[in-house]
Amino acid sequence: MTYLYLKAIHIVFVVCWFAGIFYLPRLFIYNIEAQEQPDSNARAIMTKQFNVMAKRLWYGITIPSAVISLITGTWLLIERGYWRYLFEGSMLWLLIKLILVVLFYWYNYSLHKILQQQLRNVYKITSQQLRIWNEVATVILVAVVFLAVVKSSLSLLYALVGIILLIAVLFAAIDIYKKIRLKQNKPHKEA
Repeated sequence: MTYLYLKAIHIVFVVCWFAGIFYLPRLFIYNIEAQEQPDSNARAIMTKQFNVMAKRLWYGITIPSAVISLITGTWLLIERGYWRYLFEGSMLWLLIKLILVVLFYWYNYSLHKILQQQLRNVYKITSQQLRIWNEVATVILVAVVFLAVVKSSLSLLYALVGIILLIAVLFAAIDIYKKIRLKQNKPHKEA
């Protein structure tokens, strides 16, 4: 019975963690775009507000959720004894999932570095680069969910093809969105 409660808690905090991870880069993008404001007063107000929102999201939701996800996930591995079978064929899905989770913590760290830069008014990444970087979380989420649900019956070839297709669709969507934004921002010629 403890296992099911622990698993439920783990899922809830993973969802909260991903919610923070998906929204934080949006705040970064808005902050970068606020720097283009010609009115320095408006720019200062927006920068301050986006920084407050990003800090609250990061320290109030994202980091605590990441820590609780790590604790409950580790606890689940230990309680079920899965860690003993990670390198066996039937548990290959779990090993791959754990590798993706480690990559996701690294991604999490990269967002922390961007947050620290923006809090110091340093903007090294463009809004377009952040839109692309934001999709890394989407790809990892899709891969982890499919691995966790389908497990050992998942063909690695199909999974790889699926991930490549997902990446292609995401890049196409980002490109289409960029073209729409550029078209909307063009000054209209008056007749």
